[in-house]
Order: sequence, then C-alpha cells, then structure tokens
Amino acid sequence: LKTLEIAGLKDADEAETCHFATDNGGGAGLKNIEPRLRENKVLGPTAGADNCQYHGHNKGYENASIAAFGPNGLGKANIFQAAYQYSYMVKHLKEDVGLETLAEIREIVLKDLCTNTELQNEVFEQNSEAFKSLMSQLLNLDVDKLPEPNEMAGCLDEMIQSASEPLLSKIESDNYTKNITDMTFSRWRTTNQGIKVFLDNWAEIYILAIAVKKATKASHTLHKVACDLLGLMNIRVKVEESEEASGEVRDRPDYYPPVYIEGLFIVGFCERFFNRHFDFVAAGDPQFANSFGHHMRLYIEHAAFMHDELTAMTEGYESMEEFEPFMKAINKLPESGEIFNADKTFFKTAADKFFSTLKKTLDEHTFKRFRSDSSLVNLVGGNSSLAIQLLRWLRCYDDGELDMANYEFEDATIYLKHHGDAYGTDGVKVSLRKMMNYLIKGPGGTDAEHWADPKKIIEHPIIAENKDLLWKMAEENKTKFDLWDPSTWSNGSDYASIQDVVHKRISIQF
Repeated sequence: LKTLEIAGLKDADEAETCHFATDNGGGAGLKNIEPRLRENKVLGPTAGADNCQYHGHNKGYENASIAAFGPNGLGKANIFQAAYQYSYMVKHLKEDVGLETLAEIREIVLKDLCTNTELQNEVFEQNSEAFKSLMSQLLNLDVDKLPEPNEMAGCLDEMIQSASEPLLSKIESDNYTKNITDMTFSRWRTTNQGIKVFLDNWAEIYILAIAVKKATKASHTLHKVACDLLGLMNIRVKVEESEEASGEVRDRPDYYPPVYIEGLFIVGFCERFFNRHFDFVAAGDPQFANSFGHHMRLYIEHAAFMHDELTAMTEGYESMEEFEPFMKAINKLPESGEIFNADKTFFKTAADKFFSTLKKTLDEHTFKRFRSDSSLVNLVGGNSSLAIQLLRWLRCYDDGELDMANYEFEDATIYLKHHGDAYGTDGVKVSLRKMMNYLIKGPGGTDAEHWADPKKIIEHPIIAENKDLLWKMAEENKTKFDLWDPSTWSNGSDYASIQDVVHKRISIQF
C-alpha cells in the first residue's frame, strides 16, 4: 500500500491491474493462470496478458538447438555439452589453483606446444582453423602469411628463443579463464556468449585439456572432465571407407570437428538474430528512465520486423555474412545423404530443423501473441507513423466505412528507432503498409477469422477513454508527426494527456 501511496493512489481500491506477464509454461504459465485470473476478476476483460519475452526468446533458441543438435547432459555429444565441459574444467581449475597459477600453467602449455612437433601435428590435424588462429597470434602474422606446416616448428622455436615477454602477452583474449559461468540454457546469455569464447580459444583449450588429463589422477573429477572434453572435441566426420583406407582423412585437416562446426552455426545465428533481439528485451524504454525490461510501446513493431528477419534468415542464411564460417566449413565436407555421418547432409538437415523449430516456438511465444487485439492497442505509444495508420483504420470502422478485406494502409518508407545498436542511428527501415498489413492481417495466407478485430480494439480503455483526441491525432502528418516531440504537433494540438496514458498504461507493461 505504501508503494501505491507514493504513486498517488489513496488505497488499493484505486489500483487496477491492466497487464500481467509470466512464463509461458509450467504450473504458473500463462495458459494455466490467465483464465483463472480473469475468472476471479483480478484481470479485467481489457487487461493484457503476455508471456515473458526473456523466456520467449530463450525458449525459441533452446528448442531449436535441441531439435538440431540434441540436448546437453552427460553422455550427449554436441557443442552445448562440450562448452559446458570446457567451462566446468576451467572454472574448477581456477578455483583449485587460482588465476595467477592458471596463467603460469597456460604459459607452460603454450611453450610445450611451441617446442613439441608431435603436439603441433596433433592440434593441426584436430582443427587446422583453430591451430592457425593460435599460431597467427603467437607469431604475430596474418593467417595467410603463416609458414608451411613443415616449417612451423622452426619458426616457433626461433620465436621462443628470441621472446622477451611471456607467450600469454601474445594471446589476444584470455576471456576463457575469467568470469566463467556454467553454460546451460536455463542461465540466460551463457551459451550464446560462452560458445563463441570456446571457439575463439579452441586450440589452447584443447592443449590445456591434454595437460589436465596428464597431470591428474584417473579418479580425479577434473581428469574425467578433461577426458570427456577431449572426446567431444575429437569427434570426427564419418567418411567413406575408401577415403579412410587411402589415408586421405589424415590429409584433410580442413574437415573441422563436427562439434566445432555446430558452434559456428550457433555463433552465426546469435550474431545474426538472437543477440540483438534478446538485448532489446533487456534494454529500457529511452523515453522513460529506469525502465529496463519495460518496452511494450515499442515491442509490437519490434516483433513485426523480427518476423521479417526470421523469414529472411530461414530462406537465405547460406549467403549471410554471419553464417559464412559455417558455410565454409560444411562446403568442405562430403555429402553422403545420411544424417548420421556428421557431414554436409547432417548439417543441412540440422539447420532446417533449427529454423523450423525456432519459427514454431516464436509463433507461439511471440508473433501471434503480439498481434492480438489487446497488444495492438500499444501501437499508440510506439512509432507515430504506425500509430496514425492504426487510428485511421479504427476511425474508419467507427464511422461504419471499413471494408476489412480491401482496406489499404498508406505506404511510405519509415525508420523505427530505439531498437538497438545493431540497426545504427537511423533505425530499422520498413515499409509502413507492409508492416501494418502484417500486424492487422497476419502473415500472408492468414484466415480472416484471425485478423485483428477493430471493435475489440476500440472498446479498450486506452482508445475508448481518449477517442476524441486520438481521432484528432489520426489527422496528423503520417511521417512527420511524433507524439514525443511537441514541435511536430499541429497548431493548437496538445497530446500531453496521451503521453501520460502511454506512460501509465503501456510503458509499465512487461
């Protein structure tokens, strides 16, 4: 009650529940709890209810990853289990010996690599890409200027003899030994960030695991973890017997380990799609201070262009820059037609499974939910060009003139701002008509019964209680008007009360 008093309410009777958010699944999930809250009048007929988009985005990523590569856990063989084993090994090694001693161990292990030709050959054959990346740092040379494999040992020996600083000073990143967290889907942002660190430091982690295996007793937990990690990192592409018999496999270190290639796909997906949208969910509304995680006035439009981005990625990921390392890796592999050989056939099938599962999950958790009548009301507080189109459509219905099937929204190219650094200062470029058609009628082919209902939207208190002023707002310039910039308001207009409604009823959601 004290909080309500601070907010200007005298008692709880003046408070109204206008929005509810929770996870989508489980006993307290939206499907289970929303009907009961409406039945006992905690949620009124026009109150919004949405599933948490932290969970929504993460669940899409998790479901898609499991469909493509399987779950993590003991006995599982995929990038997620390998990354977990790496994080467990390094985290507990650091706890046992301390960060300073761990740095000394790394220095010793790197020197051993530089002076041990047999170990160099093993690491090169295990993952030539990761080996070259490490050598590029140690020798301070671009990858394409590295010496040939038969000359590498001499160059490394010469570098060791002349080195005046620790080898670690040459390594670009030591992130894999700091701030280590166990990588699981239930800990948001651990797998997407941790897998990239794992791949970037693959070769050094590999030789560190060898050292841990040799230095610990078989009964020691770290010994078992190191063995499991090496086993996962050393899974190979299955090739035809004729190729293996001829020795060609030993001569094909450009067949990267399958677990590594899985990681390349996940990193590509996160950099192209997941990171930017999850970061938006975690950000605040730039119009209101201290609002992290509360961004409903912008989320309807965000979900709309996110749907377009997902479609474009699903249909054309092979040519996207973020997936280039993945495509380069799988295009070197044989294509057997069997999904059990960890070759190109497997990875193409896995990618298809990933994207189809991701779309199915996001359709349920995000896209359909944020095209609902109660959600579309929130467009009033977002991009004003979209708000004006919504209001003109609603007013047309209110005047009895709406031909739903043939109504055409006005067209213009607009830029949606405040959706994250990935889109630059100009924002997201979209077609006004295309976005409104998606929001009102859904993706192409959606049955009319699933289109937005203007009657229900007009009955929402945000519209019904402010209709005269909102209908006036509908007459503003469709591309120049900005609800948050009074200098763009037409003469004599004052939309401060609409700003207040957005602040109190829309921006607080989520």
